[in-house]
Amino acid sequence: MISMTNEEKFNLITRNLEETLTEEELKKLIESGEPLRHYIGFEISGKVHLGTGLATLLKVKDLHDAGAETIIWLADWHGWINNKLDGTLETAQMLAREYFAEAMKAAYLCIGGDPETLVFKQGSELYAKKPEFWATTVKVAKATTISRMMRSTTIMGRMAGDSSPSATLFYPA
Repeated sequence: MISMTNEEKFNLITRNLEETLTEEELKKLIESGEPLRHYIGFEISGKVHLGTGLATLLKVKDLHDAGAETIIWLADWHGWINNKLDGTLETAQMLAREYFAEAMKAAYLCIGGDPETLVFKQGSELYAKKPEFWATTVKVAKATTISRMMRSTTIMGRMAGDSSPSATLFYPA
């Protein structure tokens, strides 16, 4: 980490950003000395492109250089849910480890970062404590159409419509 003032950290974190929510809160957080944490996630859906591999990592590097702990989440389950690649969780998990993380490390090196400082976590790590529950939920949801789920919500005494919480769709699954 580069030694810098709070103002320099703020400027580095906010450079090239369209919006900061909110600048005052960020300034207070930096001044508090509380550790900064940042995470970003990517669906495992195909090849790493310039926007992912370079442009996004420029901001990750800014945050890291300003002292933030950065975690890059590799959303293997999202790729599976959205039928990316061959539509299997196993392929998404393998590509997250063997391709996506390695491609991101190479891109980080290209912009002057130390790839050994990057922290990668797979979405499947979030579900590791109860994998059978989440796997079953996703398998049922993948085998059930949205229209069928919507019909089920009305059968359960709820009104179908935009104002219904999306969580009501999990119950029929």
